[in-house]
Amino acid sequence: MSKFEPNFSHRLAAMHKPEELFSTSNMTDTVLLMVEQSVAIIDMVSAQFSCETDKPFENMCLSALSAASNSVKDIRSIIEAWDAQQPKTKKAT
Repeated sequence: MSKFEPNFSHRLAAMHKPEELFSTSNMTDTVLLMVEQSVAIIDMVSAQFSCETDKPFENMCLSALSAASNSVKDIRSIIEAWDAQQPKTKKAT
């Protein structure tokens, strides 16, 4: 059985070229973009609740909040993967 390895490169910084190593700058751009997207989703859903007309559809809000939550989880995964590839230094004792 082959290893399941989906390609999530579309979630990484737009300027990142697959043949290059993923740099600190690429990681920063990726995380900042994901944060902006998550905040936009949360703000959009929040605005729906402050409006007395046009009440949001429950499923729409649930889907939007789920998308924001998944983006935040993606951020955590990217940071953890980045940290795991960094050279480890010995801590002074």
